[in-house]
Amino acid sequence: MGNSVSAKQESLDALRSQVTKLGDRLPYGDEEIIRLGRAYTYIRHIRLSQDRENVKTSEGAKEDDGETSFLCDWGTYGHTLPTPDYSSPDYTYSHLLQIDNSNLFDHDDLDKRNHNVLKTRAIRSALMREIEEYILPPGFGQRLEREIFLMRDDSSFYNPGESSSQIDVSKSPTSALDQLRLEKFLDGAAECARRGTRRSLTAVFSCCTPMKSNSETHDDKSVKAYDLIRLSYGLALASALLKESSINQVKAAHQNVQEDNKEDEMNDSHDFVTNSNNFTSSPSASMVDTRPFYPRDLGTALTQSLLDYHAAQLSSEGTFVDSKNDAVILSSFLAWAETTTPCLGSCLETFVHYLFFPDKPYPPSRSGMFLPDLKGQHSAFFQDSTVSTRKSDGTEDKIIQGDRNSPLLFTLACLSPSLGGTWYRIFTTDTDGISFNRLQNALLGYGGPTLLIIREAQNGGIFGAFTSSAWKEHKDFYGNSDCFLFRLMPSTAVYRPRGAGSNYMYCNSESRSRGYDGLAHGIGFGGTTLKPRFFISENLDGCMVANADLTFEPGSLLPDIEEEGHLGSTMTSSRKYFDLESLEVWGVGGESTVSNAIGAREKQREIVAANIRKARKVDKAQFLDDFKSGLIESKAFQHREQMRGRGDCHVDDNDPKNYVYEK
Repeated sequence: MGNSVSAKQESLDALRSQVTKLGDRLPYGDEEIIRLGRAYTYIRHIRLSQDRENVKTSEGAKEDDGETSFLCDWGTYGHTLPTPDYSSPDYTYSHLLQIDNSNLFDHDDLDKRNHNVLKTRAIRSALMREIEEYILPPGFGQRLEREIFLMRDDSSFYNPGESSSQIDVSKSPTSALDQLRLEKFLDGAAECARRGTRRSLTAVFSCCTPMKSNSETHDDKSVKAYDLIRLSYGLALASALLKESSINQVKAAHQNVQEDNKEDEMNDSHDFVTNSNNFTSSPSASMVDTRPFYPRDLGTALTQSLLDYHAAQLSSEGTFVDSKNDAVILSSFLAWAETTTPCLGSCLETFVHYLFFPDKPYPPSRSGMFLPDLKGQHSAFFQDSTVSTRKSDGTEDKIIQGDRNSPLLFTLACLSPSLGGTWYRIFTTDTDGISFNRLQNALLGYGGPTLLIIREAQNGGIFGAFTSSAWKEHKDFYGNSDCFLFRLMPSTAVYRPRGAGSNYMYCNSESRSRGYDGLAHGIGFGGTTLKPRFFISENLDGCMVANADLTFEPGSLLPDIEEEGHLGSTMTSSRKYFDLESLEVWGVGGESTVSNAIGAREKQREIVAANIRKARKVDKAQFLDDFKSGLIESKAFQHREQMRGRGDCHVDDNDPKNYVYEK
């Protein structure tokens, strides 16, 4: 007995020592390192093993039947391995590179726990295959593994015809080379998900870069701007799909627990189901319709923005700029993302998190990429689209997609962390009409961040503003620096506060001062109270934008117009005024923020309604006194004064009837 306890303690101490050393230089907790290490070893084992009879599905087929991939394996196995049983008296697991036999299921002796695990793996495997086939660019998983997770001279398990240089870890579980490979893998996971957006963007750039020689670095290479944006867009869609699938699995697990409680079947399988690490129950209930997450045509707005930034960088360095060049270098990509799309780097971070830890919430200390969710609300900007998808039999299937895969929503989500998650439509000209009174009524009292978006009538330009401050009516500017102006079409641009001024937002109607204040009446951002930079007038005529002011960075919101110049030449010029075609205001910031903001507006409206009701109530006695005294002008009692002094009439002010005829 003593020897058994001693061996168990030695195993625990050895594992703890290894995990502590790795944790000292990795941005992961101990449980996360153990999960990644165990899954890494298990996946290597099943890919290297020649005898895979122990790796079966619930139907008896091999789990790796068909084409597999790096992403598919990790999406399938990464979170379905149970944690070590530290309480077992026979515990011997002492190293992350050691195979834990409890992870290998025998098809002939499946209990309910293992049955659920294998069914969940089948569903996750199908989901990952669809993500790789329809959502992510072709070959992304292979490039990610090659560039980020493998050592230089190692070959992949997933390249056909390529003999693996990796030895079987089950035969030499603690070799120095295997330890280096494990550390390289964990380091790659950290590079993609936990070491900041510059590291994750560099990884994205690496996955889009043509294969380079040993003497070349990333700065020597250029990558097509469209490929960078397309990959980031696909990662954002895949992250949203994985997250929704995870939510469905949690709901299914809770439903299964309720059914077990109702039937009073509290057994070992129930204990396994309720363990968040295992995350498996009622797999059929966790299926997700993947079609709303298929990518649409991205257009050129974001790509052109990146190319324009790259060209400006080259021009500032005195380098010749080829107008037909569609590629950028790493330094330009990183600088553009930092200034224009600060959340773009979160696309890979979020995807890797939900790939490795789908049962865990996203770390609150990090900004994730969460696509806006309109919850089915109508929008003139993010409308549904019809797309064609191919079936397994080669035929095409036309489906209607929702707003989740809107390229415009993806672009907005890249601009600020506040623009992700649930949105609530406050106002739209499509249903509320072009009315300033309704617009102002919708804004005032709403206690959260808002996004105002406009389509102008002449050239179809789309632009707007974001502010985190609540709206109020005032003759002066107010707000804080958490706001910006933006243009979405024809190319993306963002103009953030530059610190020189504080005229952030403005709302002043004519009714507030009855037009005597001499100020601009409407809604505005930047500029002055006489002429805001971005201004929606109260009569909705003469709406205007300017290219510069003291508060926000300079730049154009409206698309330039082409005019015919001298001798038939074409000239471009900027515009100042625009006509509204569509205008919408959305409450943003996520479900909790939106819910609180709506509650604040309802309370504000209740207060206003109560004040109106109170003002309508009349003190009848006081009203009659005022009426009699003449404070309220009326001819009703004029005859009393006319009777004063008549010989046949006596006026007594103390008499209820006030006057009597003398006889």
